[in-house]
Amino acid sequence: PKPDPEMLEIIMMRLGLGPDEVAYVGDMLLDIEVAQAAGVAVYAVPTGSATREALLQGRPDRLLHGFSDLLTVLPALSGR
Repeated sequence: PKPDPEMLEIIMMRLGLGPDEVAYVGDMLLDIEVAQAAGVAVYAVPTGSATREALLQGRPDRLLHGFSDLLTVLPALSGR
């Protein structure tokens, strides 16, 4: 169960991806904790029960305004 990063680590292993090749998108503090524990970038979107302020306390790599922001963020990430 979250915030154990094992599930994310298994997915990365099966896909042959390293932490620097993965971005995790979530809407809860637990999502931020999972991504940070796995060493991957984390992008938080305040669409769930957590407020923007609560998500900021988790120190995500980026706090998005909504899922539509991913349309601009993902192309930039693919160039990493």
